[in-house]
Amino acid sequence: MVFSPDSRLVVTAGADGIAAIWRVADGARLLTLRGHGGAIVAVAFSPDGKHVATASTDTTARIWDVRSGKSRELRGHTAALTAVAFNRKGSLLATGAADSDARVWNVYAGREVAVLRIHAGPVNDVAFSADGRWLATAGPQAAGIWETQQAGEWPTLPIYLVRAPPPRLDNLAFSKQGWRLVTGWRGGAVRVYDCRMCGRLGQLTRLARARLRDIVQRP
Repeated sequence: MVFSPDSRLVVTAGADGIAAIWRVADGARLLTLRGHGGAIVAVAFSPDGKHVATASTDTTARIWDVRSGKSRELRGHTAALTAVAFNRKGSLLATGAADSDARVWNVYAGREVAVLRIHAGPVNDVAFSADGRWLATAGPQAAGIWETQQAGEWPTLPIYLVRAPPPRLDNLAFSKQGWRLVTGWRGGAVRVYDCRMCGRLGQLTRLARARLRDIVQRP
């Protein structure tokens, strides 16, 4: 279950393949979301609260309109899905699956915009950074940090590949405000990474020059 951004609604989902949207104040069931042919394993509210995304073992994801209950099916994965996440604008949706792929979708068009292939096993989790600049994908042995693209082709390789502690990597999350990435697995191992210096050479060069100017200008 996941709360809406304003905490007025909550979406629940389960092994029966059905999701439901509830009003928190009085517990009223507002919508029943039917369409998946397998268990729903992950749900997410868009940042504006207008859409809900669901990921299912039936190899599909769906984007639901919170008002009408209508959905758009996203097909492309070839195995059960594991995770789903919106970017901060709600314009992109990332999905992970047991087929070793992470995929990125245009929310408004329902169109696939990128297939990210770097992992040697199931992609167990996906997460966008708070500023929408990065997408992190959790494979069994490493987390990939990708530079997001609003238009044009996505990179074929991540900016960084963070190695996971044995035996595997199950979950990850970016901090709400800032650049920290947390990774973990169900056995209890948790690691925190600082991504403030993430970026390509040109971006790091500009950052270094800006910091140098700041130092020189200080009294």
